[in-house]
Amino acid sequence: MDKVHRKFFIAYGSLMNVDKMVQVCPESYVFGWGSIQDFELEGKALENLKSSAGCNVPVVLYSITAEDEMELNSFFDLEVYRKGELNVILTDVNDMVAPYSADYYREGIKGLVYIMKDGNMKKPTAALVGANGNIYNLIGIASQALKRVGQRKLAEEMQIRIYTKASNYDEAIQILMEYVEVE
Repeated sequence: MDKVHRKFFIAYGSLMNVDKMVQVCPESYVFGWGSIQDFELEGKALENLKSSAGCNVPVVLYSITAEDEMELNSFFDLEVYRKGELNVILTDVNDMVAPYSADYYREGIKGLVYIMKDGNMKKPTAALVGANGNIYNLIGIASQALKRVGQRKLAEEMQIRIYTKASNYDEAIQILMEYVEVE
């Protein structure tokens, strides 16, 4: 029987949700919980890490397989995100898998992390002028524009905001335009 080689992945944002992570990486499991020091989250959906002295970002440390890493490469779109390695200071571990308590790892554990290449990305353009003005059609066009530049989370956030916050067509368009440039 072949031994499966695993590595650690540092999750922040939506992938801290174990159910979401298992959808993306079926072979992953939680190793522990902690934080990365001297970083903060930025962006509308807190989808990126930014170096910031004195700040800490809570994270989940997952154990992943090589196949899981390939799924993460697709999820994060390597044209938009770069892979890196950071140190996680653990505050708790999964007793079912970690051989030692969190105190044993007080120096931290290195893990794989995805960080946006350009933290100040411009809004993508969406061809809304001349398109069918049905709001659902316009949401679809804007969502596709966001997904093309690797902003799946922002596309989901935009849709949720429109469906739950907009009480009329004009408000829906205003929210949509916060996420895309109209062309």
